[in-house]
Order: sequence, then C-alpha cells, then structure tokens
Amino acid sequence: MGFFWNRAGADPVRKVMRRSPRRWWLYSLVSRGLDFFGVIVIAPLVIDPLFNKFEPLSDKHGDLVAAIETHGSMRVYLFHGTACS
Repeated sequence: MGFFWNRAGADPVRKVMRRSPRRWWLYSLVSRGLDFFGVIVIAPLVIDPLFNKFEPLSDKHGDLVAAIETHGSMRVYLFHGTACS
C-alpha cells in the first residue's frame, strides 16, 4: 500500500519537474498546500462525523466544561469512538 501512495504522490511531481524545470517546486507547493488544507479543515468537518459521534460535553459533565472554559472560551465535545457501535 505504501508503494502505491508513494507512486501516486511522486509520479505527478516528476511529470511537473519535466514540464516546468524552473517552477516545479511552486506547483508542488500549491498541490501539497491543498492536500494539507483538506486534511486539516475538510476532514474534521465532513469525514470524521461519518464514522464518529460527537456531542457537547456540557450535557453530561457541566462541571468539567466550566473548569475548561476558565482557560479560554471554546466549545468542548465528547467523542464516542465510532458511530457504528
């Protein structure tokens, strides 16, 4: 499996290097930036809720939420592992 992913990531970069030897790094940077954006921003919003169940922590553990909120204002969620079970 690692061989497949390595080939899938390296082959397009090699092709771009042949076509544009002076600016290949810029195109590669933009491509990897979009990959990074997808993993960091899109996955938690779209993919994670498909496989996991999240609910506000304040429903069951109000005292813990109050202690956490003293350090800053943020929403805290309880993670249930998988939505299938």
